[in-house]
Amino acid sequence: MSVGKLLAPYFTGESAETVVIKEVSGPSSYPSGGFSVTIPELTNIKEVVVIANPSQILEADDRAYSISWSVSGNTVTIMIKTIDVTAASPVSWTELTAGTDVSGVTFYIIAAGE
Repeated sequence: MSVGKLLAPYFTGESAETVVIKEVSGPSSYPSGGFSVTIPELTNIKEVVVIANPSQILEADDRAYSISWSVSGNTVTIMIKTIDVTAASPVSWTELTAGTDVSGVTFYIIAAGE
């Protein structure tokens, strides 16, 4: 895990933010509503990006996957959605089935805040 200070491009006083890069594995049993990762180095996340290797998410099936996230304080909740690419239309994105093992998937969380 990496932690450091990021300064504003035009320094005008105390405007430094802490940047944390966290590498986590997905849960062995995906919970409905997504799984949460707390970043103890921060108390308030202002900006966050989550990156995952989509080929690690059950790449052998006929589905496409996307990830989204939300932030509350210093906790990031990651949700995985899926769509069947071979289904006749109409099709829509649905959350990954609860209980699915995604422990083989590595997520990288880049968060900035205080």
